[in-house]
Amino acid sequence: RGEVPRSPKIIFVVNGSMSYTVDGDEYLDLEKGSWITEHVLWTNWIYHGLLTASTSCSLAFVDAAHFMEASSNSQLLQVNLASYAKCFMEHLNRQTSDERSDYMSRDQVVEVLQTAAPGWKSRKGRRGLGAQSKSIYNQFSGSGKRQGE
Repeated sequence: RGEVPRSPKIIFVVNGSMSYTVDGDEYLDLEKGSWITEHVLWTNWIYHGLLTASTSCSLAFVDAAHFMEASSNSQLLQVNLASYAKCFMEHLNRQTSDERSDYMSRDQVVEVLQTAAPGWKSRKGRRGLGAQSKSIYNQFSGSGKRQGE
C-alpha cells in the first residue's frame, strides 16, 4: 500500500503546516507540534499515505535507529518504552488494514500512554504532550536535522 522507508524517521512539524491523506479524499492538517510516522520507532513500517506541505514549514526528523540506541541507555524516561511499544503495537494490531494510517491522534497516543503507564496523566489544555515530550524529542533528535522551504 505504500513505500518502505530506507532510513525510517519520525517526523515533527516544527513550524508551518502539513496536509496528510491516506485515500486522497479526506485530509488531516498537521500543525506545529504535531508528529507523524511514530510507527517506525516500534515496528517495520510501510507508509500508508501522502504528506505534503500546506504552507512553508520546518520539519525535524528523529532517526528510528538513533532513537533505539539512545533510548536503550536512558534512565530519564518516565514511561517504560518496552511497555509503551507493546501497547502501541496492540493498538495498531486492533485496527483493520483500512483504518491504518501513519498518524495517531493525540487521544490515541494518550490512550496508549495510559495503558503502558497507568499512573501517567495527560496535561489537557497544553499544546502537544507537554514538557516531557519536548524533553524526549530533544534527547533523541540526534543532529536535529531540519528541512525548510
